[in-house]
Amino acid sequence: MKKAVLTLVVVGAGAAGVWYYLNHQKSTSAPAPAPVPAITDADAQKKTVEDIRNMGTAWMSWLTDQVGENEPPDIPPLKRELERDLMASALPLLLLAQAAAPDPAPPVQCPVGDYAKSLPAVTFTITKANRNGPGQGVEFRKVPYESTMVSLHPADDFFYMKEIPKTDGWGHEIEVYIHENLLGANVFVIRSPGRDGKFSSTEYSISSFEAGNFDDDIVWADGYMVRWPEQKKE
Repeated sequence: MKKAVLTLVVVGAGAAGVWYYLNHQKSTSAPAPAPVPAITDADAQKKTVEDIRNMGTAWMSWLTDQVGENEPPDIPPLKRELERDLMASALPLLLLAQAAAPDPAPPVQCPVGDYAKSLPAVTFTITKANRNGPGQGVEFRKVPYESTMVSLHPADDFFYMKEIPKTDGWGHEIEVYIHENLLGANVFVIRSPGRDGKFSSTEYSISSFEAGNFDDDIVWADGYMVRWPEQKKE
C-alpha cells in the first residue's frame, strides 16, 4: 500500500513539474516579432518623388556655392598688394613643406571640369508641353553615387543633404547627371525608372502622369519636376 502511494506521489510531482515548465516557458519566451508591412507601390512612388526633389534642392544649393566661388572677389588694391607680398615671402616655406609631406591619397572628385568629361555621356531632350516641336538635346554626364556623397555630404558638420538615397522606393538606382558648364541653362537631371526598373526614354515632355502609372519615369531637372505623378482629377 505504501509503495503504491509513493508511486502516485512521484508520478504526480513529475506531471506538475512538466506542467510548470511548459507554462513557464510560454510566459517568459519573447513574443514573436510583428511582420514588417510591405511598402506599397503608391508609397514607393511618393517616397521616390520626395527623395528626387530633395536631392535636386541639395544640388541647387551646391551649385550656388560653386558658382559663387568662381566670381572674382572684390578686393581693394592695397589689400591685394599686401596679400601678394605675404605670399611671395612665404612661398619658399610652402615649397619646402610640400616637398617633405607624403603624397596624399587622391580624393573622390566632384563631378565638374575635366573629371566630368571622363564620365558616361547621355543626351537628354526636355520639351515644354506648350512648345511646338522637340527641344534641343543637351549632353550630360552621369555622376557616380560616391561623387554625389562627396559633393552633397562633404563633412559630418557640413552637408547639403544629411541622408542621400542611392535607390528609389522600388530599389532601383536614382541616376544623377550633370553638365560640364555649371553656368549654363541646363546643369542637372535626376531620374528614377519607376517600378519596372526600365527607363522609357531620354526625351521628356514636361508634364505630369497619372499617379497609378507606377512604371513611368520620375524626372527632375534644374529646379523643377519634369515628369511626376499626379492624382487624376474627377
